[in-house]
Amino acid sequence: MLVNYFNKVLGVLVDTRRMDVGVPDAFVADVLRLLRNYHPGRKSFQVRHMEQLTGKLIFIAGTASWLKFLLPSLFTSVAAAVGANYEYLAGSNKEFRRMLKLSRDPFADEDNRSFAQGKTAKAAHACRRTHFINTTLREELHLI
Repeated sequence: MLVNYFNKVLGVLVDTRRMDVGVPDAFVADVLRLLRNYHPGRKSFQVRHMEQLTGKLIFIAGTASWLKFLLPSLFTSVAAAVGANYEYLAGSNKEFRRMLKLSRDPFADEDNRSFAQGKTAKAAHACRRTHFINTTLREELHLI
């Protein structure tokens, strides 16, 4: 790292002369591009796309504290969608049910349980099932 008053540390721009912390413009432009996909006419989303957007918004919220108050509804919607994915996969995928049973078995080997937990979590988050955008999620995406 160069000794300078203006540095980029962990993706955050730090200006020690102005005592200012910010996010690079390219990162903000990428987030705005993702937000444009959620126009008022859009009806549904996939979990992995919404998780990508919320992850980037959390990073920006580290420098813009007002954004932290708008994110809980996004988290709730994503959590509900992941739960719905678990239910869907448990009802439709035999391998998922087997891994879910193994992950909850207290007598199974710890390595096997950890592997099964990872497989079920990955499957639930990567499921391509679409979920409807509710009114609170739509309003918060519009505010952001």
